[in-house]
Amino acid sequence: MSLNENINEEANEIMREYLESLFHIFLNINTSARKRNDQKGGMISLIIYNYIKEKCKINNITLQSLETACTNNASYKRIHLESIFNYIRDNEIELYDLKTMKEDTIDTNNPSHIERFVLSHVYYITQCAPV
Repeated sequence: MSLNENINEEANEIMREYLESLFHIFLNINTSARKRNDQKGGMISLIIYNYIKEKCKINNITLQSLETACTNNASYKRIHLESIFNYIRDNEIELYDLKTMKEDTIDTNNPSHIERFVLSHVYYITQCAPV
């Protein structure tokens, strides 16, 4: 195996871990929103799901393989936040301040705005939201 193949394989594995972690978070948010009949949480989980779906498509990862890997685990607790934080750092993504953000801040046709929205919510939910 050449050096480029090793690098590509490692990059694919890093992306897969990132997407698996996001998928676990999606499952948790979606399950919680359904139990509480929380429409806002349901909408946020749908946006996260669609983001994951698009990232899978771009990176040639099947969504079904993520679903299988995530739902075959005993629980949804296998979340590697480090992969998410590294992605945010490596891609220099500036998170939204969800407390002051206005709805018209986000251009829903702009993938980078959607990504910032998703990762801002993931950060808030995993780091700031009360348990």
